[in-house]
Amino acid sequence: MWPIILDTLGALAVLASVAAHIALLLSSEQKCDE
Repeated sequence: MWPIILDTLGALAVLASVAAHIALLLSSEQKCDE
């Protein structure tokens, strides 16, 4: 049971980091456009 939970948390952490990185890239691009 625990390995599955840990794998899920790990996957969510990776997705969260990727989403944050994309958000930063998009925000920086918008600032450059201005």
